Amino acid sequence: MVTYSTRCTTLVSNGWVDWVVERIDRIARASPENGQWVSAQVQCLGGKQSMFRRNADNGTSFSVRDNGETRRAMTIDNFHRPEKRAEAEAWEATNDRQALGPDGIFSHQDRRLLWGSYQSFDLDFVWHTYYEDRRKYERLMRARSRADPHRTFTPNTFCVKRAEVGVLSAL
Repeated sequence: MVTYSTRCTTLVSNGWVDWVVERIDRIARASPENGQWVSAQVQCLGGKQSMFRRNADNGTSFSVRDNGETRRAMTIDNFHRPEKRAEAEAWEATNDRQALGPDGIFSHQDRRLLWGSYQSFDLDFVWHTYYEDRRKYERLMRARSRADPHRTFTPNTFCVKRAEVGVLSAL
């Protein structure tokens, strides 16, 4: 499951509403015995007075708050029986391909909210979808090395990687 965010302000006029309804209907209107179920959530986040924006400089590592420009978040996921995994993954891949990127109907960037993993459980592999640039991610890695030198607070790989001593230069 992934939650994407966008700063797009034209979701009604660009066809996104019809697109997301069609993507959900493709699963939801199928036979009840199809072994797939959709979970969908769209949330408004932005605006000048939103807490999402007002908390942007609260010291967390969350990057893509960008002064209230983030407007919406979208999660659409396919829960499925084991034998339907390939179909579910193909449906999700189509969603990703059509929703994101330079011609994406939802967002021109792959921008994710940092609450769950998607595609990889190793944040070091997908850092670029959660942080705006490598410089910031490496700064967080150095901070992590200082704060947790013995990896006491490293439950899994879906966290900022601890920089090895001497590997990253100081900014």
